[in-house]
Amino acid sequence: MLVAGSVRGAEIYNNTMVAGGAGIVPSAAVAVWDGPSGVHVRNNILLATGTGRVVMTRSALSTSAVLFQGNSYYSTGAFAIAWGGSQFGSVAAWTQASGQEQISGKASAVTGNPMLVNAAAWPTPVNANGMKLQIGSPLQAAGLNLAGRGPCDYFGTALSSPVSVGGHEL
Repeated sequence: MLVAGSVRGAEIYNNTMVAGGAGIVPSAAVAVWDGPSGVHVRNNILLATGTGRVVMTRSALSTSAVLFQGNSYYSTGAFAIAWGGSQFGSVAAWTQASGQEQISGKASAVTGNPMLVNAAAWPTPVNANGMKLQIGSPLQAAGLNLAGRGPCDYFGTALSSPVSVGGHEL
């Protein structure tokens, strides 16, 4: 997912975003370039494989520019968040430095294996079944209660309350 330029007031939630290592070209599950304002990134699975980064920005953005809350972070390789000119090897270190992934001063991120059916199976518009959560996933019913969400997940399953993190409802 790339958020770039003068994006204003976007709500990005309940997605499953995967970045693979792309050789010498850096990749990220979420990349944010300069310019956004009031963008909220919540309840998403952010997964990096190989040398991919989980999050990457060109500058250290304020929480009023882009706010991350209630997301799941996982990497099958070395965990990396590139936030402006700084590199972070854990969500906790990034949260402490940036103020991201907090609600009322409490950590809101989920870390560890999200337990996808088959994250190695690259999704297509007609077959994204590998991105579904397995039964027993720590993301089941772990999402933030967001106003204005739709009635169902990517696969057409009715949403529960509380909702699961990512694009699949268990």
